[in-house]
This record gives sequence, structure tokens and C-alpha cells, in this order.
Amino acid sequence: MPDVRRLIDEGLLDEAARQLEEAPDTRLMLRLAAALQDRGRQDDAHGWYRRILEVDPGNGDALLCLAVLHEEVDIEQARVGIEPAYTALQAAA
Repeated sequence: MPDVRRLIDEGLLDEAARQLEEAPDTRLMLRLAAALQDRGRQDDAHGWYRRILEVDPGNGDALLCLAVLHEEVDIEQARVGIEPAYTALQAAA
């Protein structure tokens, strides 16, 4: 599937995703998920990590990436929740 690799490298992620849906390859699916995550498309990346685990439940790379993604989302949610209070404290000081 060198065409899918090229599509991912060129940032044509939606087209790469379409091709991978037709012919799953966990290595390329992992590469796609990472590229989606790098571009801030966490929900899409999450879906691809899950698909990898459906095809290969013991895929350690997908498990690790999914854990990291969850941690990043949790940190971002915490930051968003704390930032207004922090800004208010700074303004009051």
C-alpha cells in the first residue's frame, strides 16, 4: 500500500482513510492515526486507534498511542477548566 503511505505523507488524510477502510493495514492505520493526532484531529485519531485494536487487539503501539491521546485530552480539558479561574486571580492581584 505505498499509495496510502504517500497520501499520509502528503497530508491527504481523508483519502488515505478511505483507502484503509477498504483494505486495512494496521501499520498504515497507525501512521494515519498519528498524523491525524498531530493535526489536532483527536476524535478521528481516536477512532483509528480503536479500529486498529479491533483488527489486532494486542497491538501495543495502538494501546500506547490511545493512552497518550486520552492523557492529552484530559490535560487540555483540565487546562480549559482552570484557565478562567487563573486569569481571574491574576487580574485581581
